[in-house]
Amino acid sequence: EKDRSNTNMAHIVKPAVAIIQDRKAAGTIGGAGGTTGSFHDRTLNTFKGETWFVTPGTGTTGVGGTCASFTLQAGTYKVHAISSFMNTNGTTLKLLDSTNTVDLGISGPYYVSAGGGATGDPEINCTFTLTSSALIKLQYRLGNTNSTNDLGQSNSYGVDEVYSTVVVEKLK
Repeated sequence: EKDRSNTNMAHIVKPAVAIIQDRKAAGTIGGAGGTTGSFHDRTLNTFKGETWFVTPGTGTTGVGGTCASFTLQAGTYKVHAISSFMNTNGTTLKLLDSTNTVDLGISGPYYVSAGGGATGDPEINCTFTLTSSALIKLQYRLGNTNSTNDLGQSNSYGVDEVYSTVVVEKLK
């Protein structure tokens, strides 16, 4: 016979989810990608959802802000990240623990042809555990730059342009 008197629900955990994005005003292009041959930081200026375990890094936040990192508390996380690119040839996206210089997740090789206005969105899916708080960056490396809209082309639909999204789920 089951004991139904135990009402302790401590074993049921609802993960907290934060959404971190690079948002720019409507009609604003993603920007230039910088030089080829090295990794660069993506802007991550907007923080939404349950953000009690996430702290923005340096720089300004909000649409058009310059923040390019965030700090996560110690814990276990599941992350999905995606970023837009245009005409960049070989493109790689990675999630970096810059406090400990550890790659937490890396996208598969992604080719966004440098001709004809080709666009693409490499993705990262990873799970990791941090034993102490760490500064996290979303970084990219490009095989080609066109110096204007490497980091995404605007649609100009009258709403904010979103060029990167990092969904961070705190598992424990």
